[in-house]
Amino acid sequence: MMTLAEFNERFVYTPDRGRDRWSILTAPTGPLYGDCEDYALTVLWIEAGCSEPDMHRMVRRGGAALWFTHTPPPRNIGHMMLWRRGKGWIDNNHPHWSKTARYPKEDRIEWPIFEARLWLKG
Repeated sequence: MMTLAEFNERFVYTPDRGRDRWSILTAPTGPLYGDCEDYALTVLWIEAGCSEPDMHRMVRRGGAALWFTHTPPPRNIGHMMLWRRGKGWIDNNHPHWSKTARYPKEDRIEWPIFEARLWLKG
């Protein structure tokens, strides 16, 4: 089972080329290439014991949520953060739990959209 520390060590930020894809990064060895959505989803999966069904239950029951935001100027690009009850906020730019969000919370990704995006892979 992957830990957050191991994931943070292996994660390499790589923007999507073309169409945006949301993926859980599960390769057992080597670098894990992904963007902010992939980072947030993978941390959620790790928090759920590396179980996709438990990850979905956690979101449905309000124990975790994905939030869309923008990074501050001058970049001002779309960004994804993860909130976890009892732990706080995490994202690929700040890969350690914090009680406060480091970016403004703009839009919570509601369950049906989360479910569709994950299963359709973008």
